[in-house]
Amino acid sequence: MFTHKTGLHSPLEALEVMRIVAGRFLAMYNETSQGKELPKTGVYCSILTVEDAIAKAPAATVRFGELTDDLKVKYRHHCQEKACRLGDHAAERHVSSFQSADMKKTFPGAVLLEGYILSCSGLPPEYDEAVCLETGLDPRLNLAGVDTAIKIAKISNNRVFLDQFPLSPHA
Repeated sequence: MFTHKTGLHSPLEALEVMRIVAGRFLAMYNETSQGKELPKTGVYCSILTVEDAIAKAPAATVRFGELTDDLKVKYRHHCQEKACRLGDHAAERHVSSFQSADMKKTFPGAVLLEGYILSCSGLPPEYDEAVCLETGLDPRLNLAGVDTAIKIAKISNNRVFLDQFPLSPHA
């Protein structure tokens, strides 16, 4: 799935990158006052092509960390919904599920990078999106440069991601 752009041989290798990034953002969130009050213990992540998203067929959706049974169902559903919704809006040049979120039933947390949709659910929306953007920046995937990731983060005013680049003229 990823070999023509990234050199990786499978979505599982790409999800391993996402697992590492998600672990960092889980820890980062749990260090905040909100996270200390209501810690998060796991997320679901998906990586798929735009075509798979439009067909409502996420290629790979994986849980990282521990979740209760009800949260497993909820976060998996949201993770796949964000990705598929972004695929449905790709023709309108949407690059973030923030652009079609209503914040009551549909949420941000998926991004479109080089024909692939990365989606995360289980953290607050800005962290979910940051997981995806940071994953896209990883040199093993090479799906986005910093300028592209910052441009997408600006659409949703994602301070969790943008605050990592205080010296960038684009942040």
